[in-house]
Amino acid sequence: MSQTCMRSMSEQPGAENRAAPVIDAYCHVGLPRFGSAEDAWAVLGQERSPVQSRVERAVFVLGPRIPDYATLFGAMQKYGEVVRGIGIPFGDTGEQVLESVLLQLKAGVLGLRVEPHPLLAQPDILMLLGEWGRWCYAIEAVSTPEVARTLLSWLDRYPEARVAAPHFLKPRLLLVGDDQAEGVVRELLSHPRFYPIFSRHGGLGSRHSYPHEDLLPWVEQVIALAGWDRILWGSEYPVLFWRDETLGSCQHWLSALLGGLTPPQLAGYLGGNAMRAIFEVESPPMERVAIPAWVDAQFGQELARPDRLVPLFPGGVNVPMAVYADLHHRYIAALTDDPLLMFSRFVIRQLAD
Repeated sequence: MSQTCMRSMSEQPGAENRAAPVIDAYCHVGLPRFGSAEDAWAVLGQERSPVQSRVERAVFVLGPRIPDYATLFGAMQKYGEVVRGIGIPFGDTGEQVLESVLLQLKAGVLGLRVEPHPLLAQPDILMLLGEWGRWCYAIEAVSTPEVARTLLSWLDRYPEARVAAPHFLKPRLLLVGDDQAEGVVRELLSHPRFYPIFSRHGGLGSRHSYPHEDLLPWVEQVIALAGWDRILWGSEYPVLFWRDETLGSCQHWLSALLGGLTPPQLAGYLGGNAMRAIFEVESPPMERVAIPAWVDAQFGQELARPDRLVPLFPGGVNVPMAVYADLHHRYIAALTDDPLLMFSRFVIRQLAD
C-alpha cells in the first residue's frame, strides 16, 4: 500500500468507523474465480479497528459468467438473514437464460446482476425481475441514454422493483451540462428506488493514488442527485485484493476523498442505507431447486477457455482460474493471522517458498 494510502487511513478516527454498522452491498462469491462464501465471510467478519470494521451483513453477488448457483444458494441458506444473494442470467440460448432466471427467483435471490447488452437485448429478464418485485444490479447503468431510460421505465412500471448500480464511479464528471442528453440520467439518479454503489474504488481508470482524487467530481454530482440516503458501500471482494487494496482502505475511502464525513453520513453510507433498503425488508422466500445439468456443462466449457484468467495487479500477472482458486483460499487463511497482509506480499512469499 502507498504511503499516501496508509497516511489517509491513519488519519481517519477509528471510533467513528467502529460506531457505524457496516453492510457490504457488493461482495462477490463463486468458485473458482471469486472463492467460497465461507472465505468471504471469514474476511468480512474480521475486526481490526481502526484499520477495518467487521461487516455485519452482506449481499453476495455472482460475477460475470460464473454461474456458481450452488455456492450462492448454499450461502443464502447457511447465513440466513445476514446475507442476501444476487445471481446472474446464464445460458447459450434465450430459453436457457430465462430458465436460469426463474430458477434463481424461485431459490430466493434478491435480484440479478445484469450487464447492458442482455438488459437491452432480452427484456424478459427485467420483466421477470419486476413481476417478482426484485432488484436489478445494473452494470454501467448510465453508460448510454438507452440503458438509463430502460431502467427508469422499469422502475416506473414496477413499484416494488429496485435498481442498484455497482462500481458506480468514473474519473470524470457525471454531467457536463447537456441537459437534453443528460435529463434521463438526472431523472434516474433522482429516483427514490435507484441506489448507486461506490465500489471498485481504485480500479475504474483513476490516474491518482489513494483516495483517487480524480473520482471526486463524479462522486460530488452523484451525491447531489441521489442524496446521502441512497448511497451504498460495496467492497467488491475479492477483486479489491487483485488491485492490492485492503478492506479497511475501501471502508475509509469516501471519508478520505471528501475530507471526512459527518456521523450520519458515514453511518448511512457504510450500512444504514443498505439496512433500510435491503435487510429491513422481508427476504424473498427460498425454495429448494435443482440446477440443470446444462449449467455445469456450459460452465465447464467457459472455464476451459484460455482467455478466462484472473488479472492480478494492474498491468501485472494473469493467472488461470484453477491456479488462482487455491491461491485465494490460502491467502484468506493467512489473513486470519495477519489481517494487514497485502496480497502482493503473500504472493511473493509463496514464490519464495
